[in-house]
Amino acid sequence: EPLRPESPVQVVMVNVTAPATLPAGYEFEAQVNGGDPEMTVHAIVPEGGVNEGDVFQVPMEKSDRPPERMRIKAPKGRWKDSLCGCFNYGCCHPSLCCAIWCPYILMAQVMTRMRLTWLGEYSNSRSKKSTCRKVLCVVFTYVFIIVGLTVVEEFGFLKYVGSDWKYRLKDTYFPVIKTISFVFFTLWALYALCMTRESVRVRYSIRQKPYYCGCEDLCCSAFCPCLTVAQLARHTGEYETYPASCCTQTGHPRGTPRL
Repeated sequence: EPLRPESPVQVVMVNVTAPATLPAGYEFEAQVNGGDPEMTVHAIVPEGGVNEGDVFQVPMEKSDRPPERMRIKAPKGRWKDSLCGCFNYGCCHPSLCCAIWCPYILMAQVMTRMRLTWLGEYSNSRSKKSTCRKVLCVVFTYVFIIVGLTVVEEFGFLKYVGSDWKYRLKDTYFPVIKTISFVFFTLWALYALCMTRESVRVRYSIRQKPYYCGCEDLCCSAFCPCLTVAQLARHTGEYETYPASCCTQTGHPRGTPRL
């Protein structure tokens, strides 16, 4: 039987309007044909970056064959579900458990899927490849400092060691160290989650709700971080098709297609 020739692939250039000020190399999904959610093109910001509202051209392939499924699909222009849809996959789903007991591990998985840095920002450097490890390092360092100093204060390991100066050091400096650690960790966690949510919104062209006065990402990250990171995980994952995992860098088993 003779081989059937492959369908030709046409490449056309389409105009894309930048949804925000973006650096060179940033990737996002742009809607085609007036916002049709079924028609999207994978856009990469050209050299020099773009400002919000700038128009630039990207290639889009057209083929007679249906495109092969190579990426996880996520809705464009809207969230996959609401902020309170955390029980959509059951009360024991791994993403929900992570969001409740260790939301920053789930945030690291979302950052890895989106190829962001440990601050939730896009970067062309190779540092984004180790984002999950950096976030875990920050979290476990903070836990080690707080738990370690609390144990020392509770059991008084330094109370009867050496001179009275060490005893005063324990009483004076340990609470200060714990407070400083708490402040820095809280600021990092708030900034990283806020930037991660903004990156997801920009990539999928999701507008902020008007009653947040332009502070939707900050409000959600500050007042309901667990619900926020759970929503980000559901939007950037595909739990209907691929199982969830608490112990991988992306929250999906190895070999799962990427965004």
